[in-house]
Amino acid sequence: MFSKYDISIILLVIFLKFILINFIGIVFEYEWIYQMWHFIDIEYLKNDLLSSLYYFHYQPPVFNLFLGLVLKQGIFSPEKLLFFIFHGMTILMFIGMHFYYRSITNSKIVYLLLPALFLFSPQTIIYENWPIYTWSSSFIILMGYFCLNRIHENIKVYTFLFFLLISLLILSRSAFHPIYYIFFVSYFLFRYRKELRKIALSIIIPTLLILVVMLKNKAEFGFYGVGSGLGFSLFKIVSKKKLDIKIEESEGKLDEIMKITPVKSISTYYDSDEIMYTEKHKKIPLLVNEFKSSRDTYGDEYSVNLGNIHYLKLAKRYQEGAFYLIKKYPLEYLERVSKALIMFFKPSWDHGFGVETNKTKLKNYIDFFYLENLRLKIENAFYEVRKPWPLRKEIALSSYLLMPFFYLICILLFINRLKSCSFNLFKVQDKYIFSIVTVIYLVTVSSLVELAENDRYRVMIDPMVFVAVVSLVLLNFERKLKVK
Repeated sequence: MFSKYDISIILLVIFLKFILINFIGIVFEYEWIYQMWHFIDIEYLKNDLLSSLYYFHYQPPVFNLFLGLVLKQGIFSPEKLLFFIFHGMTILMFIGMHFYYRSITNSKIVYLLLPALFLFSPQTIIYENWPIYTWSSSFIILMGYFCLNRIHENIKVYTFLFFLLISLLILSRSAFHPIYYIFFVSYFLFRYRKELRKIALSIIIPTLLILVVMLKNKAEFGFYGVGSGLGFSLFKIVSKKKLDIKIEESEGKLDEIMKITPVKSISTYYDSDEIMYTEKHKKIPLLVNEFKSSRDTYGDEYSVNLGNIHYLKLAKRYQEGAFYLIKKYPLEYLERVSKALIMFFKPSWDHGFGVETNKTKLKNYIDFFYLENLRLKIENAFYEVRKPWPLRKEIALSSYLLMPFFYLICILLFINRLKSCSFNLFKVQDKYIFSIVTVIYLVTVSSLVELAENDRYRVMIDPMVFVAVVSLVLLNFERKLKVK
């Protein structure tokens, strides 16, 4: 499978990539493991890993488990090990693309150039150097696609691997609700009903992993789910126009907490005499500490301890307030949803917090790779209009249209593939069903519940969509295609 030619090309491209990022001066943003609210206090991860994972209700446990294991091992520097792992995921995605394309086409332009474009893209460079769960989610989703590509070689093994990956995704990233998992379980059980025993055995362990976390949260914290932070996200998507008037007109139905932008410290919400803990909670520092141990270094804003037990009720209050505003003012909500959709498709290299340093270093490279500055000058030469938020005047309008166009192509190609299968979903390969369902799911969820991190949601599926679109193009138009 691995010819000398393949290995030589792969090693050369990877070598050139590392020369490039060193020449540009790209920084591995290791310090963000201390600053992200979603991560447990580093000291707890190092010294009390299992208990901290059990009691951290805000986020699913897998990425924090991964971080804890990296921090606890004593062989390598945690920073260097994280660098190796995140760049290793990129290299595996690159290699996977190379051999996947080789399996479906003889075109060197496809199997040599396109994986290299992925490897050298500004988006890849930025997110592989930001050690949060976005890039690991991209890796998991693409590996899931590759598993489905080979499912007919060994249905039991690849079904198990696929559902294991999806369970890890759900237990890493709360954007993926268990409903997403349940859909694919139902789909597989129906599609492969003649292989029902194999499918059922393959999904037992992944399903149990999710159920254990959900049942733990119900028993310990009183909610079914893998994370408790929905209310904080919903706050961002609802309109706060004339909020004082809305609160007054609600006659007590709209909580005044909606005046406070989350997430703030516990003492922002309660007076000191209102902050009380049970004897059980007092024995668990994660549930009672207001800030992480990194507070002195990174300040209050980036050191809030979201494991504090009081955030459960606070998130619930934000959630109830957001639902009230959505029901009472649906048009304002829909306006915000439309802006969220724009943010989903905006250039991911323009994300904001967490990527500013490398975005600045990559400015000239972005201009070269995407012709960003040239396109902006051409657009302004013909028409220079005011760009309303969330558009930015420094970004070419065509940059906001590129990804919607790419995703539209994906949907049209899928419809064309479905048409060629007489609109029978079960004649379409599983990998394409997985792709289109994931795209529809994430676009929908991101737009309905989030108005800040939407482009980072898209980064999780971009590599898979890139592979699926190329595959569908080849499937529809190339005569020498090897797969049917």
